[in-house]
Amino acid sequence: MIICAILINRNLRLKRQRHRQLDVNNQVSNEQNQRKRDQQAFVMLLLHAIVFLATQTSWMVVYFYTVATGRLAIEQFISSSTDRRLLLFLAILFYLYILTSR
Repeated sequence: MIICAILINRNLRLKRQRHRQLDVNNQVSNEQNQRKRDQQAFVMLLLHAIVFLATQTSWMVVYFYTVATGRLAIEQFISSSTDRRLLLFLAILFYLYILTSR
């Protein structure tokens, strides 16, 4: 995801350079608006990647723990807590998209 965010940022910069060559009028205001939108998209993608990694590491812990031990009660507790983290991840993404789309 972080690689995709970096590639999207690069593509947005290239797009901005192409538009600079084509549009000489209203360059300052258009450039400021475009830069603002690009920054918002980049921040949104980076926050998405960070939140995804923070919430999905628990799934990896559960997987490695269930391979190492055979305790059913502990596994179910950890599994239910990771399910809640997944729902929390989706809710946080919703709010991140809303907050960064000003």
